[in-house]
Amino acid sequence: MKRTHIVIHHTASKTWANVVTQGKHKVAPFHYGLELKGNRILIHKGPNILEPASATKHYNDSAIHIAAVGDFDKTTPPPSLLLALAVFTSDLAFIFGVPIDHIVGHSELPAASTSITCPGLTFNLDKFRDKVIAAFPRLSKNLTSIPL
Repeated sequence: MKRTHIVIHHTASKTWANVVTQGKHKVAPFHYGLELKGNRILIHKGPNILEPASATKHYNDSAIHIAAVGDFDKTTPPPSLLLALAVFTSDLAFIFGVPIDHIVGHSELPAASTSITCPGLTFNLDKFRDKVIAAFPRLSKNLTSIPL
């Protein structure tokens, strides 16, 4: 299955365990979740990355969905979590050939309701994309695809 986008989310919950137990099927709706626990970053696995997610209305088949654990409408994402998320995102973008302009927040998707703020009001997506580029310099803002 061709992955054309990477969609960034926040969980709006304090732990990954809450994400899994809140779902209808007891499976996370995101392919991956990054969680700051003390001074460690945990990477949680959701559904198989080659299978659809259940995180958005129209991009479950074509996108990789990654969630940062936390409610970033109310709190600012910790810098260490943002850095880990940027590095992880840049790696996946390289592997799957996703261009930087296709790394988007849930709220930036055309089908998103105007009430959706994900990945959070305090999550600066432009600065995040700059961190993704810095984590992997071959990801240029001017590229339409990633050279292999």
